[in-house]
Amino acid sequence: MKRILLESNEQKWKEISENAFYRSYIDEMKEAADRLLFLPVEPFRYSEYHMYQVDGNRLIYENNYFARRRRLCVFSIIYKITGEKKYLEALEDAVWAVCDEFTWSLPAHVPSELPVQRQEVFLDLFSCETGAALAEIDYLLHEELSAPVQERLRYEVRRRIVDAFLFQNLDNRWEHMDNNWAAVCAGAVGMAFLYQGSEQEVDAAMPRLMECLKNFLSGFTEDGACLEGYTYWWYGFVFYTMFASLYQQYTDGKVNLLKGEKVHKIAQFQQKVLIGRNLSLTFSDNNILKFSHDRALSHFLYHHFDDIQVPPDEFHNHFGQDHCFRYGPCLRNFLWTDPELSKAEWKKRSFYFPDAQWYIKNTCCYSVTAKGGDNGEPHNHNDLGSFCISTPSEYLLCDLGAGEYVADYFKDETRYSFLVNSSRGHSVPLIGSHEQAAGKNARAKVLNASEDCFELELAGAYGLPELKSFVRKLECASSRSIVLEDRFWFPDASLPVTERFITTLKPVVTAEGVKIAAKGLENNGEELLIVCENEEMYPVITEEVYTGHHGEPLKAYKIDYVAAASGELSCRFCFVLS
Repeated sequence: MKRILLESNEQKWKEISENAFYRSYIDEMKEAADRLLFLPVEPFRYSEYHMYQVDGNRLIYENNYFARRRRLCVFSIIYKITGEKKYLEALEDAVWAVCDEFTWSLPAHVPSELPVQRQEVFLDLFSCETGAALAEIDYLLHEELSAPVQERLRYEVRRRIVDAFLFQNLDNRWEHMDNNWAAVCAGAVGMAFLYQGSEQEVDAAMPRLMECLKNFLSGFTEDGACLEGYTYWWYGFVFYTMFASLYQQYTDGKVNLLKGEKVHKIAQFQQKVLIGRNLSLTFSDNNILKFSHDRALSHFLYHHFDDIQVPPDEFHNHFGQDHCFRYGPCLRNFLWTDPELSKAEWKKRSFYFPDAQWYIKNTCCYSVTAKGGDNGEPHNHNDLGSFCISTPSEYLLCDLGAGEYVADYFKDETRYSFLVNSSRGHSVPLIGSHEQAAGKNARAKVLNASEDCFELELAGAYGLPELKSFVRKLECASSRSIVLEDRFWFPDASLPVTERFITTLKPVVTAEGVKIAAKGLENNGEELLIVCENEEMYPVITEEVYTGHHGEPLKAYKIDYVAAASGELSCRFCFVLS
């Protein structure tokens, strides 16, 4: 077998075991490993597997599925660090249990009409990830796994990944996609081939895999933005870089997938979308509000590209924040990280993505983010003209991010019944009773994108023949206030307009206006005052409960100001931070 994963060497593992930089992460994993030693592997039940087909629920089955992947992470890595046999034995039980699974794919991804023998070897995100994880564990531990476990592991990786890709799944759906699926599936399958395939099999697989990775890069705008959101940037790009690194080693440096200006811009994406001190840009189906970064990927990018900034180490992911327990990124939190970068300086700045039409304004007191684009983007929300306002540490007006991934969440006919995906769940107006339309034809036009101003024509977002123009203008020149002006033109008919602002913090109506107070000691009692300059418009606040990404009930508050029907209307608001 060709020598790859060169980062895993005796000197590196010695540094990992001795350097204080790694101690907290080791302790978190060891605590989990020691707890799991005394807990059995939960069996899979048909009723849980079938639940997605019955009512669209994914979480019950997937919680058990990912708990098994957590075992692969903690037992293999803690054994590698400590050499204690109890962890190896527990790892072998975990590997055996994963090999026993009917399919490595999730029920939400496997077409139920497929024959059973095809469902077994169906290639989705997580079957590909599982194959790569087992192959990497086998490579990492060499001959330390007992012979029957190692033989079974290799048999299942070959059957479910190598042979399945070469001979059964000859035209996977993700081979024609340009989003995270293309990189995760192709990258993980490619890793499995590099570890377990013959030279001839690697050569046979590479043309298809390379085309997938090319498709993945094409899914980014030319300015390097990931329209799926920050978490999906990480997900796709970490698998792209893991494979790229291994394949460069496999080819003795002849193939470098990290070359090129577009890849460079994609690598810079993270440093351009950190909001305030520690907030994540929440457009699309991003599922984290507080920023946290995978320091393995951050450090890798720093060492492979010029002008990459490493986020503050205090905001790095802790073990378990990735609830899917992806093995490759977990392992590289040891192999790719550089203790010397723990004190790297972070320079916060404003940025505009001209192709994505994303506006980011960072000041010492507040941040404003706003977007144009269209309503046919991947992981789309109907959110043209939506904007957020935050202190350095908390969103005051927000984007709710991703909801729970149930079956209806991804159906065109039901996706926008979910508050988080619809325009009624974003800080944009309702015109008459009409929300924004979905699809590529619902598009914003940027009129001005300067340091202190973002102005859009948004009539196209609503698809209403009566609405000839809707211009939204955000002015951010002041150090403590933001001005919003909306101008509507209905030359032949008129419709009432409901101006709406979204927050997860309970607002209070006062004589001055609507106040939203930031929580947390780090915010020093800061609050946002919303003042409407249209005297005839007054605020109405309603609370709505929605389901968060992990199935938890959450509250959103809608702050509405209604303007009577008029042929021409101008609404003006001032947002003051104090």
